[in-house]
Amino acid sequence: MAVSLKQMQKYIKENKMIITKLKYTEDTLNWVSITFEDGSTGQSSLTDGIRRQYTDIVQEYLDAGGVVESQSTDAELAKQEQERLNSEARAYLSETDWMLIRELDGGVAMPLDVKQKRAEARSRIV
Repeated sequence: MAVSLKQMQKYIKENKMIITKLKYTEDTLNWVSITFEDGSTGQSSLTDGIRRQYTDIVQEYLDAGGVVESQSTDAELAKQEQERLNSEARAYLSETDWMLIRELDGGVAMPLDVKQKRAEARSRIV
């Protein structure tokens, strides 16, 4: 949903929207996500031309007591993404451990594709 800066200012004053996410790079606001009272959402990646205006609107929102659900820097987002990848990889390894144990106990060999996927999963864990 496209929203002009004037509409945002109006919605802030009327408490008809909340800012749900902000993304910063080195203390510079780069991305805004908002949710309106009707449940619709909007987001904007900020360019140099409009960054200052959005920064002012976000500050106005915060000054009026508005709360932001999530504020993230690039480093925090990268860390969250790596944690997600680690969790997925560990889950896959855990789910297939029984095949390794079965093979080591002299049973059926683990399929080659599972061995390859396990190696890939281990390499993704940081």
